[in-house]
Amino acid sequence: MRFGQTPAALTRTAPPRPPDGFPLAHPRYRQYVLFTATGIFLALDALILIRAVEALGEGPAAWNAFLGTFRSTLGIVVGAVLTVITLFFAMRWLRVGSRVPTVRIAFLPAPPEPLVLLAHFGGFAVVTALALLVLGGVIL
Repeated sequence: MRFGQTPAALTRTAPPRPPDGFPLAHPRYRQYVLFTATGIFLALDALILIRAVEALGEGPAAWNAFLGTFRSTLGIVVGAVLTVITLFFAMRWLRVGSRVPTVRIAFLPAPPEPLVLLAHFGGFAVVTALALLVLGGVIL
């Protein structure tokens, strides 16, 4: 034994290996991988949004041409897939956010976790509905 080494330091360990079926066999891993992969699609959403703002600034002809790309079958499928993936991301994020410990306000006790979860999803639904009403021209 060398100076400064303990018998435990000389013990060989097995090489690291991922669990069987990693990363999609375990439901928790699968959820994590899917949640992480949504970043690619959110980036695509952002690029489409940037192009939409650019087309909007170029005038009615460019805007109508941009809208025309989403009237085709491929455009509808891409829009539907991106919507589903964005909703998956939002729902997962709201579930994670509801598990963050809540704080007490003055003498009031912290609300129960189901109430926090309901508030998160209810707020999301209200904001989404208002945004759709504004974008649809019903309000404002």
